[in-house]
Amino acid sequence: MTRGKPPFVPEYEDKVIREEGNTEIVQDKAGRWLRCFKGRRHGFMSDHIKHAVSSEKDWEENVAPRKRVCELDH
Repeated sequence: MTRGKPPFVPEYEDKVIREEGNTEIVQDKAGRWLRCFKGRRHGFMSDHIKHAVSSEKDWEENVAPRKRVCELDH
């Protein structure tokens, strides 16, 4: 993967899935679901809840079409 370019095109939507007390479950641009403190997504260790791929169906329908094809540098 080329540094600085996103691994998925289009990227997943960066959004809040749900709020839970003083934390929130968010989806990041790589499709992962993370638990983090409200308003503090950076600077703290987040808890990984779910990855973009948990089944072959997830891969085929959601991830494979987004996978960036890397160009070889000659």
